Amino acid sequence: MHDAARGLLFAAKGNKSSDFYSYNIPDSSWDSLRAIPLGLEAKLPRQGACGTSDGSGYLYMAKGNNTLGFWRYAIATDSWLQLANVPAGAHRKVKAGSAVYVQIGDSGYVYLLKG
Repeated sequence: MHDAARGLLFAAKGNKSSDFYSYNIPDSSWDSLRAIPLGLEAKLPRQGACGTSDGSGYLYMAKGNNTLGFWRYAIATDSWLQLANVPAGAHRKVKAGSAVYVQIGDSGYVYLLKG
């Protein structure tokens, strides 16, 4: 995930790890950030985890790992908030997927494809 305004890249370690980092492009340096919480799904990111940035200070993440967990990370406060679950659709949880943020007028939308 990329926040161009701040010159930062964000990365989750994945593979059942709560580790979360930012990479400062101008300074070529890494920082450890607040760990990704277990949340209601009681699982950490794994296969299928994906995320996107809104370019305005928030990141959005689906944990994958056969869950429906959907999260928002606030860059300014280094904090996580669990949002409403990803819709199950045909009773399928997120095992693989991708996410993108789209701004249309005054409204922003996160589009998530799950496989």
